[in-house]
Amino acid sequence: MSKEQEWLDRLRAGKKSAYEGLYRRHYRMVEHLVARMGGNREDAQDIFQEALFALMQTIRKPGFQLNGKISTLLYAIARNLWLKQQAADKIQLRQDSPLEGLPSEEDSGQAAREKEALFRLVNESMNALEDDCRAVLRYTFYQNLPHAEIARLMGYTEAFVKVKKFRCLEYLRKMVRKTNS
Repeated sequence: MSKEQEWLDRLRAGKKSAYEGLYRRHYRMVEHLVARMGGNREDAQDIFQEALFALMQTIRKPGFQLNGKISTLLYAIARNLWLKQQAADKIQLRQDSPLEGLPSEEDSGQAAREKEALFRLVNESMNALEDDCRAVLRYTFYQNLPHAEIARLMGYTEAFVKVKKFRCLEYLRKMVRKTNS
């Protein structure tokens, strides 16, 4: 029996140590996911709790078979919950906003042109980066891949990916600031 299957059996049995282990091993992963997608620590705590509840419902369904890792399943559940919450928040925001507070078409056009210019500048700066920097940033921000997956794809360690992402992002910011000023 694999370690994942043993852990799954302990979770199904309601073992306190299994829940604690799940929290110790995977809370940071969910916290990082939520932070990367615009949330804060409280959001991450809420999402983790909801994801844990959904995970338990899923694994207790008759006939459930784990085809990967528990961490992968938990990540997918947390990501979906966070995306649903973000979509619901946007809908609520639109319903609550008064029409008189909306910017004029002229203001919207100017903001759109500025946003488009900034997008072009960032894109040009990304193209000027070294291939490995560009790949790490694209995997991180465009494909929303976790550090472990990027490390696997690129043949690096997870710690190296974190450092590389930070350095490349800082370099990209400097390039954009320098060009924009």
